[in-house]
Amino acid sequence: FQRVGGEESINADVRVIAATNTDLKKMTDTGEFRRDLYYRLNVFPIEIPTLSERREDIQLFVEIFLKKLNQFSSKWIRDINPDVLQAFMRYPWPGNIRELQNLIERAHIIEQSSVLTPESFPGELFENETGAGGIRIDASLTLKELRQAGVEQMERLYLKEILTEERGSVSNSARRAGITTRQLSKLMNKYSLHKEDFKAPKGAS
Repeated sequence: FQRVGGEESINADVRVIAATNTDLKKMTDTGEFRRDLYYRLNVFPIEIPTLSERREDIQLFVEIFLKKLNQFSSKWIRDINPDVLQAFMRYPWPGNIRELQNLIERAHIIEQSSVLTPESFPGELFENETGAGGIRIDASLTLKELRQAGVEQMERLYLKEILTEERGSVSNSARRAGITTRQLSKLMNKYSLHKEDFKAPKGAS
C-alpha cells in the first residue's frame, strides 16, 4: 500500500478488525463515510445485536460482571435485587453493554450489603410505571410468555437463594427444595448456576 500523498510502496502482513456502533452502509449512502474505505473494510461483517435487542442476556452479563469484580475486590456481592433486574429489562440501554458494565461497577463500589439494591443505582432506572400492586410488567410479552418468564425468574432466584445459604451444597439444597439432586442439577444447568460460585471466599459474610 501507499500512504496518502506518498509514492513509496510499503509491504505489510496484517489483518484489520474494525468495530463500530453506527450504520456505515447508511453513512456511505449519504456521503458521510468514504465509499472506498467502506468496501475495503466490509470483507467479513459480523453484526451483533444491541443489548436492548437481546434482553434475555442481561442477567448473564450482570453475573459475569459481578464475578469479575468480586475477584479483584475484598467485597463479595452475590446477587442483584429482583427490582433492579426488572428495571434493567425495561431500560433502553442507549450505551449498550458498556453502560450496563459501568452501572454494575458503580453499584459494586456503593453497595454495603451482599446484594445490589435499587439504592445503589441511578433513579432514572426506576422511573417507568409499575403495574397493580407495584409489580413491574413487560407489556411487550404475550400473557403466556409473561407467565413463563415470571415462573422461570422466581425459580432461578429461589435456587440461587438456597444454594447461597447452603454454600453450594447440591445435596443439601436439593433436600431443602424437596427434589432430587439429579433434578436440581438439571435446573442448575438450565439457569447456568454453578455450585462453585456459591462457595463464599474465606472471611466473606
